[in-house]
Amino acid sequence: MKIGIIGAGAMGSIVGARLAKAGIDVTLFDTWREHADAIRTNGLTIEMDDGPFTVTLPIHDRPAPDMRFDIVVTLVKSHSTRAAAMIAREHLAEGGAVISFQNGLGNEEVIAEVIGPDRTLGGTLYFGGNVIGPAHVKHSNPHAGIAVGGLTPEGQGPARHLAEALRAADFECRVEDDVMAVKWQKALLNVGTNPFATILNLPNRAAGDIPGIRQAMIACCAEAIAVAKAKGVRLPGGDDPHDYVRQGTDVHNYEHKSSMCIDLAAGRKTEVDFMNGAISAFGAQYGVPTPLNTTVTAAIHRVEQEKRETAAGASG
Repeated sequence: MKIGIIGAGAMGSIVGARLAKAGIDVTLFDTWREHADAIRTNGLTIEMDDGPFTVTLPIHDRPAPDMRFDIVVTLVKSHSTRAAAMIAREHLAEGGAVISFQNGLGNEEVIAEVIGPDRTLGGTLYFGGNVIGPAHVKHSNPHAGIAVGGLTPEGQGPARHLAEALRAADFECRVEDDVMAVKWQKALLNVGTNPFATILNLPNRAAGDIPGIRQAMIACCAEAIAVAKAKGVRLPGGDDPHDYVRQGTDVHNYEHKSSMCIDLAAGRKTEVDFMNGAISAFGAQYGVPTPLNTTVTAAIHRVEQEKRETAAGASG
């Protein structure tokens, strides 16, 4: 099996490195030049709980015309999903499929518009990761599992083949009949915890230790659960917002920050529109009030704008 990973940030690097370590044919694609150059020169180092490992694997800014892959993984920011899907479409082998391991809601629908629903898979990564520097990534909660599945019955075959490769890389991986329900479950871990930790610029666990903030996280998650129910989503993790907040905070160490927090601190556009913003949009569609999700989305947009204005002033 040949696997291409579009987006070699923390999560793409972790998945790619562990697959490569297991002897799977995997190629990374990313436009971060320093990261790519460091991987080519010294290999990709992943810091695990029991120590680091380093692997060598190919990385390019984009696929060459003759490259073909059985599976293409998208791990780009959600606002780049359509562009990644269009690249993937040109480099799929016969019978190949594209899987989104991205956070948030709506990525699979975008990919399905480009690739077709029968060749679109959804997936969820329950572990975490942070980039320490070029070619150097910290892998948190490495024994947490992965869920994969097709959007249609036709996608279950490629999903099973991918699961076999991931298990060979020592991931706990299950194939789900209703993978979109699982995607919603993972989204609920993020929508309650990430925006508050991001606004405070704290690791999720540290933010969750603040009593008033934890209550706000729970209330935000409760709104999202109400939206999911109105939409008819079957939540395999149940409907207790306290459980989702615990999973979004307490399972992590005190160093792990969400990608939303890291992006905002760095002045990059966050994925809040595909998380809390998506909950607000679905809430409006189904008549479910979402005042907290709407508020935190607006707050993060405001900070994004301030950072852009500050950067523009500094460059001017």
